[in-house]
Parts: sequence; structure tokens; C-alpha cells
Amino acid sequence: MAASKQLLSEFLGTFLLVFTVSCHVLNEAPDTTFVALSIASVLMITVYAMGPVSGANFNPAVTLAITLSKKKEWTECLHYVISQLAGALCASVMACLLWGNGEVHFGPPFDVIAMLSVFLVEAFYTAMLCFVVLSTACVEKSNQYFGLAIGFVIVAGGSAGGWVSGGAFNPAVALGINMSAFFHSLHMGWFVFYWAAECIGACIAAALFAFLRPGEFEGDAKGQDPGEVELGKKLVAEALGTCVLVVTVGLNVLKPAEAANPDAILSIAASLLCMVYALGPVSGAHLNPAVTVAVALRKGPEAFPSATALAYIAAQLGGGIFAGLAYFTMSAFHSFPLGHPDGYPVVDWPLSGSWFGVALAEFTFTFLLAYVVLATATVSTPAAGDMFGLAIGFAVVAGAYAISPISGGSLNPAVSVAIDLTHLMGFAINNASFHSRFWHCAVYSAFELLGGVLAAVVFSATHPEEGYTAIEENKSVETPPPPPPVASAASRACLRVDLRMEQPARQRFGAVLCCACPLRGLCVAVWLGGVLRGCIHV
Repeated sequence: MAASKQLLSEFLGTFLLVFTVSCHVLNEAPDTTFVALSIASVLMITVYAMGPVSGANFNPAVTLAITLSKKKEWTECLHYVISQLAGALCASVMACLLWGNGEVHFGPPFDVIAMLSVFLVEAFYTAMLCFVVLSTACVEKSNQYFGLAIGFVIVAGGSAGGWVSGGAFNPAVALGINMSAFFHSLHMGWFVFYWAAECIGACIAAALFAFLRPGEFEGDAKGQDPGEVELGKKLVAEALGTCVLVVTVGLNVLKPAEAANPDAILSIAASLLCMVYALGPVSGAHLNPAVTVAVALRKGPEAFPSATALAYIAAQLGGGIFAGLAYFTMSAFHSFPLGHPDGYPVVDWPLSGSWFGVALAEFTFTFLLAYVVLATATVSTPAAGDMFGLAIGFAVVAGAYAISPISGGSLNPAVSVAIDLTHLMGFAINNASFHSRFWHCAVYSAFELLGGVLAAVVFSATHPEEGYTAIEENKSVETPPPPPPVASAASRACLRVDLRMEQPARQRFGAVLCCACPLRGLCVAVWLGGVLRGCIHV
């Protein structure tokens, strides 16, 4: 049976959460910028403040997922849910007293497609929230990022799905908002529809957690190491994380003009941040073929075989394509082209509005993203500590805000392919005239992958002490100074970095960065193919 202090903690935390949501709902101000961040903030700080007391569920769906994962008894679950719903009702009454009976619209119109969209969005992001809670706050190995990851789920889902469903993702929030609507229009009952979607999301999250983290689910885990996870689970994790990312991208871009706000990119970055924290212990959470290429080159063919890298990329592309179908359905069968939605040129400068500008923009900031992943999440002694996910997520904030007027800021071949393929499917389903643009994703992907290659090259130069070994072994590798350059016309224009290791086949990790090479990068492509095949030898 839950202690009284735990029930009081759940009541208070849910009250503060629903009161914050209700204030935003009842406030008739037209500016909705950073509403999701406000709600996420109150959730994050109360999770950190009350987590040691009750576990800080503040959400009946989360409590259900935790109970299904065998981390809470059913009697305790019932007590928690009653406390949470009581807190939600009190918060709704208090908000109405504060703001008055403002006009509140809650629930979809009586339309099959609209109801399906709302149901799918609520189930999807509730599942994401419950899965992140299970994967960060309910595991054996302690961390300091659990509250950050949980709060940022609301940033991701609130901005992406709020315009479709209202963004409850919590039966207590749905009840509180519906109660506010009841005071105004005497309409009551939509909360049951939301509860059904959210409970299904909780069950999906518990099932995914049981599959991907069986040791944690059974209660005998000692801290999961990605090196100990079966490849099949890693691939499911990569597909799952990429799916969440692409759905968030799609729904944010498809927002109608009256719902659009500047926090869309922050929402996309938040989805990446959350899934990096949730799935990092399973697969490393690359969620991006360019990052996988960078990690494969950084670790080498023995620690990260080329077959594994290709399987990762296939899983990411598959997850992205499935996500395209998902956001196409959630948005009532709408899609958008790859690139800036207003087309080209957006910037009044010839190079910005050309493929040169797109290539340079995607290449540069994909390099930044992949390099940040390598420097924060794959080093033996990371200076960022538990903040590696925050660094990776905000690499997207930096890049997407900077170049979205030029290329749209994809920075991920899985995102590029999913957007183009979904747009192609949208034209086919809607019987619209179509001028093929599917080759655009190939151009985007090529420069994004080259950005990943450059990240591995630069990382090997800036972190020579990390060497060319499996991260899991935590071995220090002494790297001898590079050999003198070969006196040839082509190599004099290149910067060559050789990291030699003692390996049975005496393989060598040779990284060539062509600065002014007349071959125009051909040597990089040849070198990359050799490394991925494991056929570069001394």
C-alpha cells in the first residue's frame, strides 16, 4: 500500500501540472509560443523535486505502464491513480476560478478521420512519454538526466501533436481540460476517448520496454551495456527512435498557419534528445545513417562491422518510412516536399537558393551533429557526462534554425528519404499531378553522409588518444606520430592522418581529408569504401 506522503506527492505534482495546462487552455491570448515548454518545465522540475518521494508519475498512463512492467503493485497503482485524478479535478476548479469560464474546445469533431488522427497522436506520444519514463527513471543504473528527458517529451509532443489532439498525453490532464470545458459548455465525456488512446499507448510502451530491456523488466539488470544487446533488439531500437523523430518532424512541418510557432525546431530536437537518452543503452541511439557512418569509421570494422552498420542504416530508413505513413495518417493525409516548404530560392542570394547552398548547408550541420555525437557519446571519459543527449539534441537546434530557410534543415538521410517518399505517396493517393522530386532525397542524403565521414576524420585528428578500438573495452591506445607525407603531386594538397593499431591483420585506419586536392574528394570516397569493406592494410 502506498504511503500517505507518496499519495500527497502524486496529488500535488498532478495538481501543479494540470493547473499549468489549464491556465494555458483558458488563456485566450493568441500567442502560443513556448506553451509546450512551459508545461514541460513544470513537469521536469516536479519530477526532480518529488521523484525521491513517490517516483513522480503524475500521470495514470505512466503509472499503468510502470505497473505492467512489474515495478508497482496493482493496489498501489489504484491509489496513485485516484490521487492523480483528484489533483487534476482540483486544479481544473482552481484554474476556472482564476481565469473564469473561458471558451474551451476539447475533443475532435464528429468525423472519422479527425477522430482517428486524435486517437493516433494521443496513443503515439503517450507511448513515447511512458517509454522514456521507463527507460530513464525506472532502470537499475542511476542517472541525472531522467527529469530532463521526461520533460522534453512534452516539448516534442506538445508542439508536434498539440494542433491535432490538444496534446494531453495524460488521462489526468484530459480529465482536467474536459472539466474546464464542462463548466463552459456542459459538454462532458471526451476524456473517456482520450483515456482509451492513452492507456493503449501505455501498454505499447510497457511491451517495448519488456522487449528492449528484458533485464530491467524482470528486475535483474545490473546496468545495460550496448555491447551485450542482441543485434535484433538494437535494430528495433534504431527503427523506433527514428520513427519518433520523423513523426515529430512531419507533424511540426504540417502545422496549419494559425497553429505554427517558432518552437517547432525545438520540438524536433527534443524528440531526438529524449530518444537518445531512452535508447542509448540499447543501441547507442544513432537514429541517423550519417551518424552511423561516422561511428562505424570511428570504431573500426572489428568493433562495428560494416554488416552491422548497414543493418543499422536499413533499420533507420525503415523506421523513417513507417513514420512517414504515420504522420501522413495523423495529419488527415497531408504531406510536404523535402526542403523549405516555400520552395527555392527563399534567401535573396543566388548561392543560397541553389543546390550549392543546400549541399553546403546540409553537409556543414550534419558534420556538426555527427561530430558532437562522436565527441560526447563515444569517448572513454566524456566531459559532457549525462548531458550528452542535451548536446546532441541542441546540435539540431543550432543547425535547423540556421539553415531552415535554405534547405529545411533535414541533417538526416532517414528524414530526407521519409519526407520525399511520403510526399510521393501523398500525390498518388490524392490523384494530384506530380513532378518527380524523389531524387532530391538522394542529393540531400549524399551530402549528409559526407558530413558524417568528415566528422569521423576530424574526430580522429582532434581525439587521437581515443584510437581505433571498441569503446566498450575502454582500452587506451598509444598512437604513434603520423609518417612523413609521400612526395606526390596529389598528396601534397591533402591532409593525411594515419592511426596505426596492433591488429591481427595489421589493418590501418587511414583518414584523408582533401583540402585542395584536384581529385575533388574522390580519394575520400575510395578510402571510405575500403574501410567499410575492411580491406585497407599496411
